[in-house]
Amino acid sequence: MSIPKAGLYKLILRQIFRTMAAIHPDESHTYLVKLQRAKHWTLFQAHPLLLLGLGMIGMLLLWVVLSSVWSWAGVTLDDLHYGRPRTYQTDTWVGHNEQTGHPSHFIALNLNGRVEIIEIAGGDPTHTRIYPGPQLYGTLGELTPVTIRFVTPSGKKYPNMIVLFGGSQLVYLNVGGTFILQDKEGSTSTLSVKTSL
Repeated sequence: MSIPKAGLYKLILRQIFRTMAAIHPDESHTYLVKLQRAKHWTLFQAHPLLLLGLGMIGMLLLWVVLSSVWSWAGVTLDDLHYGRPRTYQTDTWVGHNEQTGHPSHFIALNLNGRVEIIEIAGGDPTHTRIYPGPQLYGTLGELTPVTIRFVTPSGKKYPNMIVLFGGSQLVYLNVGGTFILQDKEGSTSTLSVKTSL
């Protein structure tokens, strides 16, 4: 028969107190009181630093669990909203082959961490253009949502395209029936830039 460690401790204390009561019968009442207290020993009689340490370990575990749940919830919501691979679609009038009366259709795609914007000009698939974007790096680079906004500058007839991803943005200028990437200095370029997240 195996005795749990706490039970063994109580058993030893009980035997010691009974032996002491037998040796000193006039002090048996004191030993009986100590024996009763030993029977009701609880965790709350432990040293306060032990309780503080257990509380700190509990809070650390709670923080780790809640951080994991928060991260999982964010990725799951993005999965529901943007899918895998991350995809965003919109229709807008940009002045590219839209004489048929249909707006251009845009698809922003994060394919394995590579941002691509697909334009179906005027809704006609024979006039499809693909604008390369940056390569996203990092632990969740392929899960970063990519969205598009269109902003018409003052004095212009058609909007420029702004690509938003992971707190960054790229501006594509609407020039001559196509979009051209604007560099940080304000000049235009047809090359993509590489950024890391």
